[in-house]
Amino acid sequence: MSGTPEPSGATLPSDDRVFGVEPGDSLRPAEDGGSLLGDERGSATVVMAGLAAVLMLLIVLGLQVGGAVVTRHRVASAADLAALAAAGQAVAGVDRACERARWVVERMSATLTACRIVEWEAYVEVTARPPGWAALSGAANAHARAGPAEVPGRR
Repeated sequence: MSGTPEPSGATLPSDDRVFGVEPGDSLRPAEDGGSLLGDERGSATVVMAGLAAVLMLLIVLGLQVGGAVVTRHRVASAADLAALAAAGQAVAGVDRACERARWVVERMSATLTACRIVEWEAYVEVTARPPGWAALSGAANAHARAGPAEVPGRR
């Protein structure tokens, strides 16, 4: 019992072919210009180029969706801050309050589309367009209301 033991019940293929190659075959191109690899040469490059293109497309799509989400959050924040600014200036009059709201919204790269003061409460609407291709989905809009928790003279 020298050497490695043979596993019991193990047999070799009867035709002496392993992976489609016969003993004595060389891996040199055949005389007709083909090879043992057939037409598969370069297919990994094509597959990897396709995967890279899909990955780049997904990254660009993700960036566009991210830009739209950031724009939506920015517009909501601008509306909240504009409503607070307008409510804080309500005692100075509607024109002064809405001008202050517009000032705040413009600093946040958005547009004030509506501003009203009703009693002591300020109502504002703000819009902005997302960057890039996300703008095709439309503008982001938000509205907000701000004012005192209790209105003087009402219970």
